[in-house]
Amino acid sequence: MANTDVWFDAAATILDAEGVEFTDDQLDALLASGTGSIRDMMRGLEDFVLERK
Repeated sequence: MANTDVWFDAAATILDAEGVEFTDDQLDALLASGTGSIRDMMRGLEDFVLERK
């Protein structure tokens, strides 16, 4: 099970590199939606980026 606090900085770095604006609350919600699975978190992160491009 992935700890969302551990992944917050990595996910923020990915979003910054993609040029996607986000708030800390949005990123917290996005990571929490992965229900503990890093694979689900990464899919959610990808969807978030694609929706904003």
